[in-house]
Amino acid sequence: MNGREEKGLLLAKATYNKNTTKDSSSVSGMKYFRAPGRTGWLVCAVAIAHLAGAATIGINHYEFDPAQDGPLLSQLSPAPVPLRMTFYRHDVAGAEDYFDSQVAAATEAGVPILGVLGYSTPSDSSMPSDFDFTEISPFNVSWHTADGSLCWGSEGESGSVRYLWHTKLEDGDAFPRVVEARPASDINFVHGTVALAIPPGHSVVLWAQVGFVQSPKWTGHAVFSVTYANGDDFHTLARLEKRYDGALGILTADLTGLAGTTATLFLNVDAVPGRATGSPVWQAAGILVDGAPMSMTQAVGGNLQSVINYPPQDFGAFAAYAGNLARRYPQIREWEVWNEPNLAFFWRPSVNAAAYCDLLGKVYQAVKAANPDALVVLGGLSPGSGDQTGHALPAVDFLKQIYQAGGEPFFDVLGFHAYGVDPLQDWLPAALQAIRQVMEANGDGFKPVWITETGWYSSGNGSATEAEQAECLRQALAILGAVAYVERVYWYTLRDSGDSGDPEQNYGLFHADGSPKPAAVALTAALQE
Repeated sequence: MNGREEKGLLLAKATYNKNTTKDSSSVSGMKYFRAPGRTGWLVCAVAIAHLAGAATIGINHYEFDPAQDGPLLSQLSPAPVPLRMTFYRHDVAGAEDYFDSQVAAATEAGVPILGVLGYSTPSDSSMPSDFDFTEISPFNVSWHTADGSLCWGSEGESGSVRYLWHTKLEDGDAFPRVVEARPASDINFVHGTVALAIPPGHSVVLWAQVGFVQSPKWTGHAVFSVTYANGDDFHTLARLEKRYDGALGILTADLTGLAGTTATLFLNVDAVPGRATGSPVWQAAGILVDGAPMSMTQAVGGNLQSVINYPPQDFGAFAAYAGNLARRYPQIREWEVWNEPNLAFFWRPSVNAAAYCDLLGKVYQAVKAANPDALVVLGGLSPGSGDQTGHALPAVDFLKQIYQAGGEPFFDVLGFHAYGVDPLQDWLPAALQAIRQVMEANGDGFKPVWITETGWYSSGNGSATEAEQAECLRQALAILGAVAYVERVYWYTLRDSGDSGDPEQNYGLFHADGSPKPAAVALTAALQE
């Protein structure tokens, strides 16, 4: 290992150690769910507040500590604010009464709750059975460059890491999905760190297939390696310096010597000085235990994020969970089905509108049977993108496919998430108009639209300043308050969940220590109008 590689791995280890306690991740232009903790949940007493127009302002908040968050909500408004919260299926599967105390507190305070129905349970997830590093890359892997932490899907100054979909590699074969880890120049690197429990008493071998995206100029030269950390020492388990040569390369690393430990492994792509890096990819990477693939369940351990974003195997069982919640909590009159199903991140491995429509229909019938007065919200659609690869369908195209699949009878409200890179006025009115036109063309012009998430992060790669975050909030409320069919707007989120550079932890109106950001002042003004 050269000095640059060792420096990079030392930095990577420091970054990894810093991030191992975080419970959220982020993707450029989208957000990940945050798995709830097991202690101290209580829904705050809140009430309804309105925009200058017809819309109601609410807040997303998944982990509420009344001692910390109650005073913050009181600072925002003496009148309560509606709450959007997720009723995680794996929690309900573990204990039917898991959310009882929260709902009871909300009911006593007159809090209107929008309940999100999600996601799969480990036992019912359609996740592949065999472990593959590329499957968990957005979830369990901590990515970093020479600049520090690198958020999945983002592009930092020193490199980027993301999925490429339906991509031809240098051998001429097309693959449904690969992980591109691309250093930004010939002196950079992109390293991914993952902690894996290596089973004792067995032969354990890690294998990986690597290469480059197909290029007419045969461009690509990088070093692929697998290393592990032992204290402050780093050991190379496998290393392949590869040029674009029309064939994929194979790395194998014997992990038997690490059996019985939880190993901190690094899967690395390092540029070669003076050489064009091209587009290097990890096509696949797995672990063999006595020659048989390690199971995905064994590899991910207690980390649910890489498991539950796969749709359930049994849609009927999911519908039964939804119906049971609607029956158990008749005071909750609104249920949102899944979250951003037009993104492959939340509907793995790729977007499937027809499948989501099937789930939506079954849930709709179950909820209505349990509580005929409840409203069913079509899961908040991300604006999406135009790549049309199954990674992220534009909301308008996904909605068209829902109607084509016969989904019109199975939702009362359309949920939309107003996240974007460009200024809101440049895209949000047109996006809403396009969605509305599709609804009207299918006889649904009478159904309202709810913005069930919108927000901006104020720290991390590509962040807005706190002043810009506040201005974005004002612009969003002004734009959305003028749209008659937008009935609700839910801000994401109340309070930062940490002080790291992870964007997902910094969407709050308040800092993690409870001090207000300018956005809190802006929302307070809106709530008082």
